[in-house]
Amino acid sequence: MAILNKHLFGKIKGTFGTAVFRQRKGSNYIAQKPESYNPPDDEAYLNRIEKFKLASKLSSTVTANPELKSIWQTVIPKEQNPYNFFIAKFYPYLDNAVIKPSFKIVPSATVGVNLDNAAWTTDKLTLNMLPFTPASLIDINYEKTASFKGILFLSSPIDPDLPAYEVINIVSKSVNIDLDAPLSFEFLFPTNIQNINIGYQKKSIFAAMLTYNEDNQNVNYSGTIYSESSI
Repeated sequence: MAILNKHLFGKIKGTFGTAVFRQRKGSNYIAQKPESYNPPDDEAYLNRIEKFKLASKLSSTVTANPELKSIWQTVIPKEQNPYNFFIAKFYPYLDNAVIKPSFKIVPSATVGVNLDNAAWTTDKLTLNMLPFTPASLIDINYEKTASFKGILFLSSPIDPDLPAYEVINIVSKSVNIDLDAPLSFEFLFPTNIQNINIGYQKKSIFAAMLTYNEDNQNVNYSGTIYSESSI
């Protein structure tokens, strides 16, 4: 039996897969599910399980993105597994099988950017940014190009047989940095993502802009940009 920190997950009771979560003297414990165990079916329990499943999916998706994972490594304790760290970090931003708009794909930002608007179509997403200006803290003498890295979150399936959601890593085209002009970043969806796209009514993006030097090494990153479409 293992103990879980209470302040990370709140009070957890019930099962997830073959694991059983129990409360004892104010602490959370996890153990192997006995064969005769009957989990509760109340709404609060089901909500916690759905949140944990989505947190696990987000953790796997971010871990699979080398650059996002590398950014998070600067704040992950050396002794902690990144996958488990992400689950604990992302869990509070979830509501059942929904990601709250306040979800952060990266830690605290090092540069500032502002979204003007987002244009969604079946085959691509375009983020149109306001001019960065010197206030963005981007050093154009060193930072030459930029692109967005993030996740596409698809929910509200049209067909009830489809999964409740899909979480997909996406990357925009790289553009040359210009502090005086508005810039546009395009995410071109390959055919497989387009085919998944059409099965869902709601589409959301959580992405951060990464800047690169002339050797294509990551220098800085922005805060999380959020946009959604219900087309």
